[in-house]
Amino acid sequence: MNTRVETTLRKGMRALGHCYLQGVTIPQLSVGGARYQRNSGDSGRVRVGAVSYFTGTQAAHLGLGSVRTHGRHVADKALEAFSNLRGRLGIPQKDIQNDLPDNTFWLSALQAAEASTWIQAAFINQAEAKIEGLLHKELAAVMPSSVPKEAGELLQLMQTVALRIFETTCNPQLHRTRVARVSKGELKQVLQYPNDTDPANLIFGGQGLVYLEAARQQMDNENSEFTALKNKLKQTIPAMAEETVDMVLAAETEALNAINQ
Repeated sequence: MNTRVETTLRKGMRALGHCYLQGVTIPQLSVGGARYQRNSGDSGRVRVGAVSYFTGTQAAHLGLGSVRTHGRHVADKALEAFSNLRGRLGIPQKDIQNDLPDNTFWLSALQAAEASTWIQAAFINQAEAKIEGLLHKELAAVMPSSVPKEAGELLQLMQTVALRIFETTCNPQLHRTRVARVSKGELKQVLQYPNDTDPANLIFGGQGLVYLEAARQQMDNENSEFTALKNKLKQTIPAMAEETVDMVLAAETEALNAINQ
C-alpha cells in the first residue's frame, strides 16, 4: 500500500515535469487507467452455480492511475517528445544514451513509474480496481490547472500537488464506503476460487471484502505499519520533488546545448 502511494506521487510529479519541459502551461490534466505494464499474471475465471471466482494472479500497477495531458497519456507524450528531439538532432537510435544521457534517463524514469507492476492474487487486484476507478476522479481534482515556466515555481508546485496526492491516496473513505456497501449486499464482493492451485492466492481467505477491511484498518489505525510508513514517506516529499526538478533541468539544459551546438 505504501509503495503504491509512493509510485503515484512520482508519477504525478513527473507528469508536471514533462509539462514544464514541453512548455505546456495549460496542460488540462486528467487521471485514468494505466497505459503500460511491465508483466502479466495467469488469472482466469471459474463459475460455480451463480458465483464467479477468479483464479491465479494478475499484474497490479503500483501507481494508482496514470496522468493524461489534453487527453493523451503523459508517458506517450514524453516518448513522442524524446523521439522528436532525437530526430531534430539527427541522432541514430543506437547513440541516444551516449548523446542524450540526461534526456534518456528522464524518459526512462517516467516510463518506469508508468509501467511498474507487481504480481498478486487476482481477487486483490480486482478488489483494488473497484477503489482505483473512483480514485481517478479524486486525483484528477487535485491536479493543477496550470504549470509555471520558472523552475523555482515548478518545485513549489510539485511539493504542493504531491501533498494533495498523498492525502487523497491515503484517505480510507473509499475503502470504508466499499466495505459498507458490499457488507449490505448492495455490491458483489470479489472472490478467489477456493481450490486455487496456489494456496498463496487465498490470502485473506480469497475474499475481497476481508482484504478491503484489512486495508481500511491499516489506513485508519494511527499505530499501524502502514501509518508509520506513510508518515516517513510524507517527510520525503520535498526531496522527491527536488530530485524530479533536478532531472527535468538536466534534460532541459542538455537539449538546449545540443540544439545550439
